[in-house]
Amino acid sequence: MEVANLIISYIKEIDSLEKRDLNRTLEKKRWSPPQESFMKINFDGAYDKGKNQSSVGIVARDSNGTILFSYSEIHFGIPSAFAAEAIACRKGIQEIYGLENIRFQYIPRSANGLAHIIATESLRRGEEFYLDRGVPDYAMDQARLDGRSEED
Repeated sequence: MEVANLIISYIKEIDSLEKRDLNRTLEKKRWSPPQESFMKINFDGAYDKGKNQSSVGIVARDSNGTILFSYSEIHFGIPSAFAAEAIACRKGIQEIYGLENIRFQYIPRSANGLAHIIATESLRRGEEFYLDRGVPDYAMDQARLDGRSEED
């Protein structure tokens, strides 16, 4: 049921992209760590219509905000942005295999910047990777920004 609700939230976000008012200023949410003893896995997809390619960006962090791993993967023959997001969702869900306490929650892109950068840059560069306890150099600024407290 939680996976279905997550997918419904993604569909609503994609549908709202066509309807949003770009002149409207929205309050931006920032990434926040999960509660103690939990891991947060953020994921995002990027899509290149001209090449029918997509990429997945995934980053996992603990309750201290420490990066546990980051990952990207490129997919070929992808027909739409919706399919790209569905693949990202599937890959994100695969990362939770074997965990006992799981909660799915939609978050806006403003709070998912690191996974977004990983997905878009991986697609642009044509590079896949898996990094233990780190992110690529191009994503370090966003990782540092996410690590700051709201008072900074």
